[in-house]
Amino acid sequence: MSLTTTSETGAIGLRALRCLSARDMVGLRGLLADDAVVEWPFAGRKIATFRGGDTAIKMFSPINIFASFELTLTDIHEMPEARTVVLEGHSHGVFADSRPDYVNRYVFILNIAGGKVTRWREYFNPIEGGKAFGRPDECGVTPVAVLPA
Repeated sequence: MSLTTTSETGAIGLRALRCLSARDMVGLRGLLADDAVVEWPFAGRKIATFRGGDTAIKMFSPINIFASFELTLTDIHEMPEARTVVLEGHSHGVFADSRPDYVNRYVFILNIAGGKVTRWREYFNPIEGGKAFGRPDECGVTPVAVLPA
């Protein structure tokens, strides 16, 4: 992740996502407000919103099932006057077991106040999430039969 920033808002957003990519939950927790709200709007009804920094960390912790995980950020859009940073990127995770690699694209919208992330909205492809984690019902995706060619 070689993006640079010109604002404190952008710097905090980059730090938070670098912690996530490194699977540094202690560092990430230090950047989340105690009353932070984390939303995964495309995740479906069952697992879409988490309230509180500690709850958010519990929801991010399954990232540790990967033998390796990398989040590559490709673009940053800073709006320091609105205390908001938008980051775009993609991930590549290799499972410790025999599952196929997890690859997804993301848009993160982070609101920052008092040096902490107060709201984290993470948009991703729920079909890829459902395939990788074997929970299509929790990702708002219904499995589709593949028709013969």
